[in-house]
Amino acid sequence: MNQTEFENYFKELMGTILAEGKVGLVPSLAPKFVSCNYEELSLTLEFKVKDWMINPEKILFGGMLVSMMDNAYGFLCHYFAGDSFISTISLNTVFLKPGKLDDIIHITVKAESHGRTIVNMSAHAFDVTTNAMIGTSQTSFMILDKKVNL
Repeated sequence: MNQTEFENYFKELMGTILAEGKVGLVPSLAPKFVSCNYEELSLTLEFKVKDWMINPEKILFGGMLVSMMDNAYGFLCHYFAGDSFISTISLNTVFLKPGKLDDIIHITVKAESHGRTIVNMSAHAFDVTTNAMIGTSQTSFMILDKKVNL
């Protein structure tokens, strides 16, 4: 695979998962492809902070930031898993600064190691609107034997 094929893979995968009529958290988060890097095995997705993601303090719920990261991790992990189900088995997040309504968040995930069943990744959440790193994360995903039909 090369850079162009890697990029096309994610655009096609996202088109399938976010197709018209799909429901659930992933389509509601509405991630947009920003970039990927085949050499680094990294992917950057963009999310916009919407009103339903805001807590009573008028800032982004921490769980929403974690969900953005988990979704970006999932898209990257699908590259290694092919048509197999994947499952987050651990996810550690450090919150650095708050996100606010209408902020644009870029989540960059990177595969640190990958094997037949376990993929370890890291993430950075960058608020483009405020030009600030708002969180970091590390995760492990498991590739399961069951096949997924997206």
